[in-house]
Amino acid sequence: MQVLLENKKDWSKWLNNALIFLAPLGVLYLIFVQANIQGDGFEWSDFAPSREVVGGIFLYLINTVLDYLRKLRG
Repeated sequence: MQVLLENKKDWSKWLNNALIFLAPLGVLYLIFVQANIQGDGFEWSDFAPSREVVGGIFLYLINTVLDYLRKLRG
């Protein structure tokens, strides 16, 4: 089994996929922040991620690891 870090092309593809997978998570976080901000302004606690966002982070990490393992397998 080849090591992915030695193959720059695969490493580049994996990093690009990781960034693409991150975009929906960022949008989800911004939607929940906007929903928490009320008409009287915002507090710093409004920026704390909700359970849904934390679940999205967990799924992002699983997806990224699975993509890495798929690329390792070749």
